[in-house]
Amino acid sequence: MKMNNNGYYSIKNNAVIELKSHLFRTYSYIMSKDYNQEGVFFGQARMAKDLKVCVRTIQRHIQELK
Repeated sequence: MKMNNNGYYSIKNNAVIELKSHLFRTYSYIMSKDYNQEGVFFGQARMAKDLKVCVRTIQRHIQELK
């Protein structure tokens, strides 16, 4: 996922097609927080709170996305 000059993100087609909806949601969240492609510095607890899921769910999603 990459931000363009207008503040919108472009997502690779295979991510949209191949990922299950719950994984796509987590993937989209992570990628939207990766400003300037420097990595995401939010902890799993913050991600879980923002996505309204438990930390264990975030851990499973990250493991599946790897």
